Amino acid sequence: MTRDLIARSLLCVLLAATQAQSQDTDRLKPYAGESTVAFFKLDVDRLQPPQFDNGLEAIPDATQAVITANVEKVLALARRYSKGQRMFASVDLQGRVFVTRKQVPADDLQQLQNSLPNDVLAVSVANGDVVLHRKEMPSLATSASAATWQSVNEAFAVVEDSPLQVVLVPPPYLRRTIEELSPELPRQLGGGPSDVLTEGLMWSAIGIDPQQLRLHVTFQSSSAEAAQRLAAHIPTMLQSRYDSATQPNALLPPEIAKLVLATLTPTVSGSQVHIQIDNSEHSPATLAMLSSFVEMANEEMLNETSSQRLREIMLAVHNYYSAFNALPPAKKNWRDADGKPFLSWRVHLLPYFGEAELYNQFHLDEAWDSEHNKALLEKMPEMYTHASDLGILANELPPGYTTILAPAGADTALGDSQIRTFGHVIDGLSNTAFLVQVKDSLAVPWTSPQDYAFDPADPLAGVLMNANGKWWCGFGDGSVRQLSSELPPSTVFNLFRINDRNAIELGD
Repeated sequence: MTRDLIARSLLCVLLAATQAQSQDTDRLKPYAGESTVAFFKLDVDRLQPPQFDNGLEAIPDATQAVITANVEKVLALARRYSKGQRMFASVDLQGRVFVTRKQVPADDLQQLQNSLPNDVLAVSVANGDVVLHRKEMPSLATSASAATWQSVNEAFAVVEDSPLQVVLVPPPYLRRTIEELSPELPRQLGGGPSDVLTEGLMWSAIGIDPQQLRLHVTFQSSSAEAAQRLAAHIPTMLQSRYDSATQPNALLPPEIAKLVLATLTPTVSGSQVHIQIDNSEHSPATLAMLSSFVEMANEEMLNETSSQRLREIMLAVHNYYSAFNALPPAKKNWRDADGKPFLSWRVHLLPYFGEAELYNQFHLDEAWDSEHNKALLEKMPEMYTHASDLGILANELPPGYTTILAPAGADTALGDSQIRTFGHVIDGLSNTAFLVQVKDSLAVPWTSPQDYAFDPADPLAGVLMNANGKWWCGFGDGSVRQLSSELPPSTVFNLFRINDRNAIELGD
């Protein structure tokens, strides 16, 4: 739930809302319930990409370019949605997200809906607002208490000068639940009594100015004593969170983590704890933190996206097999005289992950680049979208191109000129690679029967490697695993074939 909440919160941070003045906060009241935990305000016109001059030249030019391009892409979408207005958003523990702006005359909701990047989000009108939300419009049950609303106003006032403001207000029942059921914090949060958080964090205000690389965080505690305890615990909590990460050292080595933690030293003022990051001095720790955190966040997003998509595609393969008793494409009239498919297996799987309407538009007995079928290239579903398009360090591919490919050639599962069944996979479904992700340079049109024509002497040459030195593989049994780049070429070659009859040792 935590990762899901963070992902949804990030969505709101990028699309959300305002230049904070306490009287503006009433705009959020209709979208605040008893489980609401986060509020956002964004002044889109004041939010600009980072400036990399005056001391930030140490960040590589390529990294600067992709960061700037991605921020500008998100800001362009936000500006289209906001129409010059400040925007507001809220998130609750049930995953409900509302991003709002006041409705304007002759507002074209359908045009706005069409401009959204995927079919998960929808646009509706409520309370005189245009509301961006998850596909199913949640109920708008306003039940935040007067005390909660006072905390929200106080928190926004602290960061009112920032173009992007985030306020976190843990609901009272959540605080009680933690105190009753979790008297001790988990080791990932540094351990010790949980009241260091339940008493130390009544609300938190975060002010962000990406252009100047400035971050201001204020924690309001229940008392001066609670503030002192929280300030003392924050370094331990951050270090514990770093130590418990699954792959921390590849992107944020301990020596850099030490610099970062030193930069995040909290100070106490009465019952408040403050953390201030100001890049005016362009310290090595700030530079290291920016580069490493961007890469780490991107890698985490790509890994999760890659794993989930390959699993869903492999599930579609099995559902297809249940329908046709063969791997796609299963009929001879969907192939030419030499057995080469007219259309990719990616097209034939469409009905098995909710894209039947698109599937029915194809002429299955025509080549992928026929006049009719070629027009459908631009309708590539999100399932085959280049994974890094969802990440922070995104690279652009031509429209309709994908990097999710099958190993291709004789004796492969999905890339052979023969119609294959699971019975042909003599080596076993759990020992045979059906899908991989390849480098951008090897991307292909998603409707084309092109796949990964690997070199038997170096079968991993074109496979996309993650920062941890591993690559994703979808197996015939439906499982998805990360495998080491150090596997011998002969092992990978055997893994890509269905009937070599050789034992395969993949390691941990």
